[in-house]
Amino acid sequence: EIVKHPAFQEIVRMGEAIVPLMLRDLQTRPRLWVWALPEITGANPVPTSDAGNIAKMSEAWIRWGREHGYRW
Repeated sequence: EIVKHPAFQEIVRMGEAIVPLMLRDLQTRPRLWVWALPEITGANPVPTSDAGNIAKMSEAWIRWGREHGYRW
Protein backbone atom coordinates (compact mmCIF):
# COMPACT_ATOMS: atom_id res chain seq x y z
CA GLU A 1 0.00 0.00 0.00
CA ILE A 2 2.86 2.38 0.74
CA VAL A 3 4.28 2.25 -2.78
CA LYS A 4 0.85 2.96 -4.24
CA HIS A 5 0.27 6.02 -2.07
CA PRO A 6 0.11 9.28 -4.10
CA ALA A 7 2.72 11.01 -1.91
CA PHE A 8 5.12 8.09 -2.36
CA GLN A 9 4.56 8.14 -6.11
CA GLU A 10 5.20 11.86 -6.23
CA ILE A 11 8.54 11.35 -4.49
CA VAL A 12 9.46 8.63 -6.97
CA ARG A 13 8.63 11.01 -9.84
CA MET A 14 11.28 13.41 -8.54
CA GLY A 15 13.78 10.98 -10.02
CA GLU A 16 17.54 10.72 -9.69
CA ALA A 17 17.92 14.18 -8.14
CA ILE A 18 16.43 12.93 -4.89
CA VAL A 19 18.63 9.82 -4.56
CA PRO A 20 21.46 11.53 -2.59
CA LEU A 21 18.91 12.95 -0.16
CA MET A 22 17.38 9.53 0.37
CA LEU A 23 20.78 7.94 0.91
CA ARG A 24 21.74 10.61 3.44
CA ASP A 25 18.45 10.01 5.22
CA LEU A 26 19.04 6.24 5.25
CA GLN A 27 22.39 6.83 6.88
CA THR A 28 20.64 8.45 9.86
CA ARG A 29 18.29 5.52 10.32
CA PRO A 30 16.60 2.81 8.25
CA ARG A 31 13.57 4.08 6.36
CA LEU A 32 11.02 3.08 3.78
CA TRP A 33 13.03 4.79 1.00
CA VAL A 34 14.38 1.31 0.34
CA TRP A 35 11.22 0.70 -1.69
CA ALA A 36 11.41 3.95 -3.65
CA LEU A 37 15.07 3.64 -4.63
CA PRO A 38 14.62 0.61 -6.94
CA GLU A 39 11.83 2.40 -8.78
CA ILE A 40 13.95 5.51 -9.21
CA THR A 41 17.30 3.90 -10.04
CA GLY A 42 16.30 0.62 -11.67
CA ALA A 43 18.79 -1.11 -9.35
CA ASN A 44 18.26 -3.57 -6.53
CA PRO A 45 21.41 -4.11 -4.44
CA VAL A 46 19.53 -5.90 -1.64
CA PRO A 47 20.33 -9.60 -1.35
CA THR A 48 17.26 -11.82 -1.35
CA SER A 49 18.15 -12.96 2.16
CA ASP A 50 17.80 -9.36 3.41
CA ALA A 51 14.50 -8.57 1.69
CA GLY A 52 12.01 -7.19 4.20
CA ASN A 53 14.70 -6.27 6.75
CA ILE A 54 14.64 -2.46 6.55
CA ALA A 55 17.96 -2.06 8.40
CA LYS A 56 19.81 -4.49 6.11
CA MET A 57 18.11 -3.05 3.04
CA SER A 58 19.18 0.46 4.08
CA GLU A 59 22.78 -0.70 4.52
CA ALA A 60 22.76 -2.27 1.06
CA TRP A 61 21.50 0.97 -0.49
CA ILE A 62 24.10 3.07 1.30
CA ARG A 63 26.85 0.75 0.00
CA TRP A 64 25.34 0.89 -3.47
CA GLY A 65 25.25 4.68 -3.38
CA ARG A 66 28.92 4.92 -2.44
CA GLU A 67 29.90 2.38 -5.09
CA HIS A 68 28.01 4.39 -7.72
CA GLY A 69 29.59 7.71 -6.83
CA TYR A 70 26.72 9.34 -5.02
CA ARG A 71 27.73 12.01 -2.52
CA TRP A 72 25.59 13.20 0.33
